[in-house]
Amino acid sequence: MVLGFWDLEAPIVGAPMAGGPGTPELAAAVSNAGGMGFVPGGYVSPERLADDIAAARALTTGPIGANMFVPQPSVADYAQLDYYAQRLDQVAEHYGVELGAPRFDDDAWQRKLEVLADVRPEVVSFTFGTPPPDVLRWFGALGMLLFVTVTSTYEAGVAVAAGADGLVVQGPGAGGHRGTFAPDMEPGTESLDELLDKIRATHRDVWRSVAYLGGDPGAADDLTQETFLRAIAALPRFAGRSSAKTWLLSIARRVVVDQIRYNQSRPRAQHGVDVDKVLESHRPARNFEHLVEIRMLLDGLDADRRHALLLTQVLGLSYAEAAEVCGCPVGTIRSRVARAREELITAAERTHLTG
Repeated sequence: MVLGFWDLEAPIVGAPMAGGPGTPELAAAVSNAGGMGFVPGGYVSPERLADDIAAARALTTGPIGANMFVPQPSVADYAQLDYYAQRLDQVAEHYGVELGAPRFDDDAWQRKLEVLADVRPEVVSFTFGTPPPDVLRWFGALGMLLFVTVTSTYEAGVAVAAGADGLVVQGPGAGGHRGTFAPDMEPGTESLDELLDKIRATHRDVWRSVAYLGGDPGAADDLTQETFLRAIAALPRFAGRSSAKTWLLSIARRVVVDQIRYNQSRPRAQHGVDVDKVLESHRPARNFEHLVEIRMLLDGLDADRRHALLLTQVLGLSYAEAAEVCGCPVGTIRSRVARAREELITAAERTHLTG
């Protein structure tokens, strides 16, 4: 049975601190106190990782977690590394030690995955990236609960789409460093509470966008997941010139277009848009007739105008952000929104829906 955090006596997690502070004894002590202790997997050999997990389990009957560092490409400047090493020469000579040579590898990633698949800790967390979806499916099938550390709305979406069971959200108060996916990108400065709100809102907005544009809320979950999976592959091309939300919505638009083309090649029953669900309206039942008419009015708009209206008036994007999502000039978005409003007003007057 997969462990749930509701199974813990105390809602405390002992962070996996690689490089020395995290030990089997500390992990076991946290678990013995009713929480969940973690064994760090970074900077140790696969054999040491297996031994540490075994040592922790020998000291507790509680759950044990293990953490892995997801390999990232190096962005080190070798000239700066050499310069820094030269500055340290005198210090090394003073203490009678030799400077180590920079070494870049994947920290025995595949072998450590095999260790975890063999010893099966109750929980595995990943830092500095999201593993490929097949790794998460592999571990999930073995009964392990899987978490990914994220520092932005984009990273959260990628982790959920890849199959993570939960997120470890890091704000600026996380400590000496943040577990960002891209080592050369500065993490955000919003507070943890603000970041949590943004993560919830961005995932919801992507869902609402694909649900409305695709015309089939029943497929929105799959299209949302496809959006974030495509974002994984596109991450190296994300230059950060726009917000993660704008970038993700532009990917979502392409996902919907591809799905529409696929559906057109395979005729099937058409689905109407559930406006009540997409707009998350909580109106009383007496307004149901109005909701039906609103849906009919929106469905009557030209697709481009409807999308521009959705992005700016429902999802709250600026005209510039909406233009980036749609790949057109800002003036075009303004024109589409204005025309959409005019058409809605005219249609509403015809049907006496003036309130």
